[in-house]
Amino acid sequence: MRGKKSEKHVKPKEKKPFKYGDSILQGFLVLLLSLAAVATGLSIPGLAAGVQNKRVDNYTSRKQLEPGALSLTADDTKLTKLSLAVELMLNGDSEFRLVELENGRFLTHGEAKDRLRDVLELAEGTGLYSGLTGDWQELHGEPNLLIPASGDTSTGLVWIMYASCQMGDEVYSLRFLVDDTSGLVIAVEIKGPNGMMPENREETLKRLAENMSRYYAFSDVELIPQSGDELRQNDGDDCCIHFVRNGETVLDVPVALRDSSWEIK
Repeated sequence: MRGKKSEKHVKPKEKKPFKYGDSILQGFLVLLLSLAAVATGLSIPGLAAGVQNKRVDNYTSRKQLEPGALSLTADDTKLTKLSLAVELMLNGDSEFRLVELENGRFLTHGEAKDRLRDVLELAEGTGLYSGLTGDWQELHGEPNLLIPASGDTSTGLVWIMYASCQMGDEVYSLRFLVDDTSGLVIAVEIKGPNGMMPENREETLKRLAENMSRYYAFSDVELIPQSGDELRQNDGDDCCIHFVRNGETVLDVPVALRDSSWEIK
């Protein structure tokens, strides 16, 4: 792999709303806090009202939530999270605003950082670059409450995590999202020099789907990656993984495999 020497990644002072290319993750945000509310018996409108301040550039000042016990997540809940995340990706960040929190409700900062191991688990054996746990430096991030601009009471709570890695002259950046309710990594984006994508895209997508199936541990949902003519008909580097239950596709999760980046979005 070859690439230009880049400056060391530094967390921007001012957070900006995600764009489509940042979807790695925006795709899985919208339903998360509602699940936390159900798990704890907390009123969603009350929680949302408790963190809303005056709106400033799509963000508000930091607030705090009381800690809670980590909940388990069923198949239907996972599907709902992923489905609403895809809807968020398609609608764009203009439909939502983010409120940065001092702490999560279920995860601590340390626990969110530990999910870096899950990112490596998702990429293992795919040929996609993910580095080693010790390679990634300046791992940091904060929990964010997602509030639809429409005024809908549905909300989500996710950790947006960042890290950087330098291997010789080659510099990589990582962003991944962690669901505060379940502790699952719900999106990944790694950017680096050209030459990152394996030659056999079909095999890479197949192995990625196998890893996601093990990681999300569905009981009655099968993950089937695009292949053959269906994969070749895709424009550019975007493809998807079908989530199938009882022979019916219930969800398509977009995946981007590019020469200088890869994403689960």
